Amino acid sequence: MSTQASTRDRPDELSTHAWVCLGLSALAGPVGLTLVGFVLLLRMRIPHTVAGQSWRILGLSACGTAVGAGAVGGVVGLVLGRDYPPTLVFAFLEGGVIAGVPGFVLGTLVGAVAAVAHLRRFGRP
Repeated sequence: MSTQASTRDRPDELSTHAWVCLGLSALAGPVGLTLVGFVLLLRMRIPHTVAGQSWRILGLSACGTAVGAGAVGGVVGLVLGRDYPPTLVFAFLEGGVIAGVPGFVLGTLVGAVAAVAHLRRFGRP
């Protein structure tokens, strides 16, 4: 076992990642912000408590579904908006937001069901 701190434990490294995440989310809009949240949830340590694990399940489900739906919506926006190339970027963003928001809602509902099932299964002895 190594006694050195990992890169996750360094505050300067973490603050650099936070600024990069903030910049990427500002560039990509709501879907980018959701993607940043998803990556941060994946990078965090798995909580030791059942309640913490349930909250992580809820967040991963909501963010993952929103990112997936937003990516599909963005591609559909690109395909439908290819007739007028100057506005192709906006077609991609519009398609991503239009599909990403319902994806987030659906992922939240599914994640809530999974989190409650996890709490019921492992929460009580």
